[in-house]
Amino acid sequence: MVGLVGKLHQAGVRIVAGTDGHGLELGRKLELYEQVGLTNGEALQTATIVPARITGMDDRTGSIAPGKTADIILVDGDVSQDLGNLRHVETVFLDGYCLDGAALRQASGISGLPK
Repeated sequence: MVGLVGKLHQAGVRIVAGTDGHGLELGRKLELYEQVGLTNGEALQTATIVPARITGMDDRTGSIAPGKTADIILVDGDVSQDLGNLRHVETVFLDGYCLDGAALRQASGISGLPK
C-alpha cells in the first residue's frame, strides 16, 4: 500500500491523509508518505490544505491565516524538520477549547509521550 501511494504521488495524484482509527496513527502515516517520496511539507499538506482544497473549503480552513477557522496542535519539536515530533503533542486547540496534551493522553489510556 505504501508503495502505491508513492507511485500515485509520482503520477501527480493529490494524496489526502486519512485514518481508520482514532487519529493517533496519522503521524506515522505522514512519515510513511515522506519515505515514499513526498517532501516533509507535502506530507504535512496531505492532512491540512490538500483536503481543504479538494472539498472547496480552503478559503476558510486548511492553513493558518486571518479569518480562517483552525484547530491547532502545539508540539515539542519542529515538525518541518522531523515529522516524528507530531507524537509530542503538548497542547490542542479544538473548537475554541484549549486542551492539555498530557491530560488527553491520560484520558485515552496512554501513559507518557510516544517515542
